[in-house]
Amino acid sequence: FGALTDIAMRLPLLRHVMGWLSSEPAQKKVLLRRMDAGDNLYILPGGVAEIFAACPGRNVIKAPRRGLMKLALQTGGVLVPTYVFGANDFYNQLATYGSNKTNDSSKGGEDPTNVFGQIQRKISRTFKGGFTFFWGQYGLPLPYEVKCSMVLGDPIEPVPGTLGQEKTKSGTKLTCTKIAEPTEEQIDELYIRYTDALFRLFEQYKAEAGFPDAKLDML
Repeated sequence: FGALTDIAMRLPLLRHVMGWLSSEPAQKKVLLRRMDAGDNLYILPGGVAEIFAACPGRNVIKAPRRGLMKLALQTGGVLVPTYVFGANDFYNQLATYGSNKTNDSSKGGEDPTNVFGQIQRKISRTFKGGFTFFWGQYGLPLPYEVKCSMVLGDPIEPVPGTLGQEKTKSGTKLTCTKIAEPTEEQIDELYIRYTDALFRLFEQYKAEAGFPDAKLDML
């Protein structure tokens, strides 16, 4: 199941479409209930803020939320780092228009969000949802034809060495030891392992995906 902002689940048409795709509000109690039942979660680790970093020609992500690391430790959920090459090239958007320049650094690059994006970001924070203006071919919401490849990394155990199987309502799933109240040190350690795995995944597959000279920026 997927996790969306509350306001996205209140919009009539979008709510029904995302409901058919098994999406739910990104509320902690909802995520805990579904994951404890054995369901898998797919989520954008950078949150709504990552929307305003999307820029054609650049591979930019927002730093993953530490709350996701805490959730994995509490539920024993195994993390699978994932990256989609070409995902930022489908559309232009007002929030980053004109910022499609490449950074020299592979980490910690310059935020491509322009003044319009900063305004949209403030509005989105107020309404707790992502709002931006975007366009593709012919100035319409038709995506450009681009190369696109999704790659998945090796599963990451929140608590190393404790991987096992557990029977749930949804069937048997891989899980690790659960920590009801993880410490900041445990959260930080998992965060470092996850981000390192994401960068290694990018470097491993960028040439095969058709982006041999690409660099991944994390804001």
